[in-house]
Amino acid sequence: MFNWLFDLFIGLPNWAEVVSFIGFLVVGIVFLVKGADYFVDSASSLAKILGVSTLIIGLTIVSFGTSAPEASVSIFSQINNSSDISLGNVVGSNIFNTLVVLGMSAIYAPIIIHYRLVKREIPFMIVMTLILFFMALFFDFNGSNALLQIEGAILLILFIGYLYMNYRNAKQGEEVVIDIDDDVDVMPLKQSIFYLLIGLVMIIAGGEFVVHGAKNTALQIGVSETMVGLTVVAIGTSLPELVTSVVAARKNENDIALGNVIGSNIFNILFILGIGSSIGVMTISMYAIYDFLILIAVTGIITFIIFYYKKIGKRSGYIFILSYVAYITFVVLREIL
Repeated sequence: MFNWLFDLFIGLPNWAEVVSFIGFLVVGIVFLVKGADYFVDSASSLAKILGVSTLIIGLTIVSFGTSAPEASVSIFSQINNSSDISLGNVVGSNIFNTLVVLGMSAIYAPIIIHYRLVKREIPFMIVMTLILFFMALFFDFNGSNALLQIEGAILLILFIGYLYMNYRNAKQGEEVVIDIDDDVDVMPLKQSIFYLLIGLVMIIAGGEFVVHGAKNTALQIGVSETMVGLTVVAIGTSLPELVTSVVAARKNENDIALGNVIGSNIFNILFILGIGSSIGVMTISMYAIYDFLILIAVTGIITFIIFYYKKIGKRSGYIFILSYVAYITFVVLREIL
């Protein structure tokens, strides 16, 4: 869609091309984050005007809006034959969510674990992570590990089942993991539609900018697309979750942080990789398999802390942050050695 714009920067000196690629990457991340913000606010306002329940808003608009950056990047990565960015973005985002988002939230105040999360949502997240890993490990395409289109369809079916599970439980009076804001600011109808369209355009443009910038930056400076996806892209597209959770923690509502992270991680696995691999076969490098194992280990450790201590305290928060620094250091060293 924006090839005409990208073509304007072809033929520049190498240093200028690198600067332009990094510029597209940064602008794309800003567009994604701000576009998702516009989209959620305007769509929630529009739904209120049309009389749609807050339950439906939470299950659809809010859940999509907070993960729209990852979804946009994944889709455009597949369209541009950059599976490494798409997969790295999801795995990196889930690791970032688990270690940094929960870590930052716990530093503000302890995260108290609700029985409902322990009983249903956390086991579901673990099972989905393991299913994704086994799909990636035991299926191949032309001799390479891959997520096939049939696997993408299975992930999407599981996602629909997850939404239905939340809907059914909410109808029975149980709280939904995905945060629902009952105090939605209602804008005039025309303003709601305008900002909804602006948000969608920014999300689409941001996704294409990020993929173009990340892919070409990796090529120019000699690093892999996987590394760029795991680090810069994953962190950038996870900013909505980080901001939401930290703001909630500062308001002493940081139990929202855990629900936000669990819901986002499940959404990333089922919907985003489901959409991505349904578009086309998503090849998986051996490095990505190692990152899957790290994600499983991180998820397992967090689960142990949750089940054993029934809360995530400040000390655990600092350990999570340091663990993420160690992981990023590992990714960088793996790339340059």
